[in-house]
Amino acid sequence: MISIIITCYNREKYLAQSIQSVLDQTYKNFELIVWDDGSTDNSYAIAQAYASKDSRIRAIAAHHQGCVISAKNAIALSTGKYFGCVDSDDYLEPTCLEQTIKILDYNSNIGVVYTWYGRIDALDNFLGIGYRCAILYSAKRMLKSQPCNITNTSKGLQLQCARQAIKEALQRRGSINN
Repeated sequence: MISIIITCYNREKYLAQSIQSVLDQTYKNFELIVWDDGSTDNSYAIAQAYASKDSRIRAIAAHHQGCVISAKNAIALSTGKYFGCVDSDDYLEPTCLEQTIKILDYNSNIGVVYTWYGRIDALDNFLGIGYRCAILYSAKRMLKSQPCNITNTSKGLQLQCARQAIKEALQRRGSINN
């Protein structure tokens, strides 16, 4: 099973689409934790409405702490072998989980999968591959990157496949609870 984490703060405009993209996955063995970080809009009500209809979804209301602490707390609640983070204003392609879990399941030496993403405008027009996709992979740079990777820009939303990792591997390294 994979635990999908969506942290949100005042994202009522995008949250339903983000949650729905997780529900529309071809891979169905997941739990979805929507962690509301003290929103003052209807974000939590949207998450609750989805949770009331699907037992795989948990909506958590918390006071505002910021995205890093929120993500850390949500990951601590997760129960899956794997976890993935989806920004509350992003959505997944329908086969995202299936494809990335296949990589993790069949390659025991791989602990983290990060896929490309595309940018879209408010009308869902594809604007191109995200700028980070053009950056060559560097393990050193990846280890130094911030745990809360903000990828939304004023030029458009993003279509993103989740960052996924094996929870146990990160716990052994101490990067979830430290």
